[in-house]
This record gives sequence, C-alpha cells and structure tokens, in this order.
Amino acid sequence: MPLVAANGLEIGYDVEGAGPPLVILHGATSLGREDFAAQLPSLLAARGVDKVDVIVSALPWSVIPATAQEPLLDALTSVLTPRGVLATVLTVPVLPLPRIRRLRHRLDQIFATVTYRTVWRNPPPARLYVCRNLRPAAGVGQ
Repeated sequence: MPLVAANGLEIGYDVEGAGPPLVILHGATSLGREDFAAQLPSLLAARGVDKVDVIVSALPWSVIPATAQEPLLDALTSVLTPRGVLATVLTVPVLPLPRIRRLRHRLDQIFATVTYRTVWRNPPPARLYVCRNLRPAAGVGQ
C-alpha cells in the first residue's frame, strides 16, 4: 500500500479507477464540518465530478448544532447519486442527545433506507449508519 506523509502521520491509500487522482481526506488535519463537508460540492466540481456513489463520514454530529447540521446534510446529499450511500458513525453514548435524535429523524426523511450496526467492541461503542437511496425531493434544508 502506498503511503503519504502529512503532518507527521503516514497515511495509506489505494489507487482506483482511471483519470486524474482525487483524494479527499478530512479529520486528520482539519475540522471536517468546516473544511470538508461544506466544501465537498466545490471540491468535486473543480475536478469535473458532480455526483459520487458513496460518502463515508465521521463528522462529529453530537457537537454540531442542529441548525448547522442541515447545511452539512445538504452539502453531502447534493453530491450523491440518487442510489448513493452515506455512511456515518456515531458513538453510542451520544445517541440519546436531542440533536442526534433529530439527525436520525432527518436521515429517515432524506433516505429511503437507513440501517445500522452497533460495534460494541469499539471503545466507546459505535453505531454505523448506512443510508441508501435518496428520496425524491428529500427536502434537505427544510
């Protein structure tokens, strides 16, 4: 596996597909909610990409106010294909928080299918949500 050094870290990556390479990395050197998710549409557009099939995100939803979650969901879903997948992870201790309950409700409104799996051996335990198939006129931003 090739490695790249960034800020004292060695990060492994895979090369897939053809054409100019596109690597989008968030979380290691920046705040994802400010530097990645909100800029994702323009980052992709600059590379001639308008839609993606999969987004995997570990945004810290529990510390993002509900009013700020909506623009992030809008940015993420705006670049997903209609049958695209958004995978996001939350730690189990934050699940009862009102903003997390609201987020879960919004995911159900935006996607036709939302499934999850809890990984109890993770410290702290984590829940992976896999959201598939954007609903037509999902109303992100409402």
